[in-house]
Amino acid sequence: MRFLSDEHFAASTAVFLTDAELRKSVPGVDLAIVYFVSDGPDGDFVYHIKIADGSVSMASGDLAERDAEVRSSYETAAKMARAELGNQTAVMMGKVRIKGTRLIYTVRMGKRRTDRFRYTITDTAGKKATGKVVVRWEKKARKKK
Repeated sequence: MRFLSDEHFAASTAVFLTDAELRKSVPGVDLAIVYFVSDGPDGDFVYHIKIADGSVSMASGDLAERDAEVRSSYETAAKMARAELGNQTAVMMGKVRIKGTRLIYTVRMGKRRTDRFRYTITDTAGKKATGKVVVRWEKKARKKK
């Protein structure tokens, strides 16, 4: 199956619809993200992921109303899809640019108890601000009965 083909989008949507954990997490979420991918085998490409009414879909094409847009090269998108490059790492390295009204941060639970990343925000006048975020979490101790 070719990456970012209609077959790929249909298969991804089917996986989204059958993923019990994902179905539990999307009720009440209304989110539209448009991805602009450059330098693909057939040139530049646009696709989107839409979460609405408890469902998730992925398809080619733009959306007039979107909450965010993500821009990257085809090579970067493919590496992220194959888990050869982490999403946060790609953003920190400048390989992915995000623009939008919302940003969702998801913690990957594991042995690490600290995560950190830097960000740059650009306003409509072109002024930039940068920041660093450090997230620390602890496992709650279970109460003895």
